[in-house]
Amino acid sequence: MTSPFQRPIRTQEEIVAHESHRITEAVIRKLENIPEPSVPPYVGHTTASLARHYTTVIKIKNDLGWGSSKALNDMKHHARQATITAKGFADTWKFNTAKGGVGGWNNLSSHAAKMIKGLRTRVYPSLAVSDAEFDPQKLLRKRHFEIENAHLTKVIAISSTYKRFRTHACSASRKKIREMERRELQIVLNSMAKAIGEWEMELLNASKDAGFK
Repeated sequence: MTSPFQRPIRTQEEIVAHESHRITEAVIRKLENIPEPSVPPYVGHTTASLARHYTTVIKIKNDLGWGSSKALNDMKHHARQATITAKGFADTWKFNTAKGGVGGWNNLSSHAAKMIKGLRTRVYPSLAVSDAEFDPQKLLRKRHFEIENAHLTKVIAISSTYKRFRTHACSASRKKIREMERRELQIVLNSMAKAIGEWEMELLNASKDAGFK
């Protein structure tokens, strides 16, 4: 069976034209003393803005779509960081949510959802590379969307359930309800960490299928 993960097919004319264009740009920069494109400073404070920044850095530093080994290294780096971050969220959840009230985490589901969405800062830059280099059908992007959506759906369901429980609960009962919610969200975050780790392996295996080391 032919793998869906393939490098872009280039004609000899396209390759020659691309190399000629790159050489011309390099010569012009040297003759006119134009510096290499620089990475803009990061401006922002959201998951989306950080993901865009990392993606911009990759696009500036690499020749995406032309078999850039440096781009593949960047892809692997961000994918690894996504897995490490997801595991870190799961491993520290119990400690971080142990205390409620002032100084604690009251809206547990909101925090869990923010963690899951926060992984996009590393996942999206990786996907920018895989889309350009070997995944024209964006199968890995779709796979991540499925993983994220499934876990966010679970978080929303848990939030809705325990919100109903708290509505008519007394103070003592609310403490027990919070602990139950906390444990269920721990299961979701554990599952998310495992799924992201598996997604990382899918990404690496797909790049190998396409002929990258």
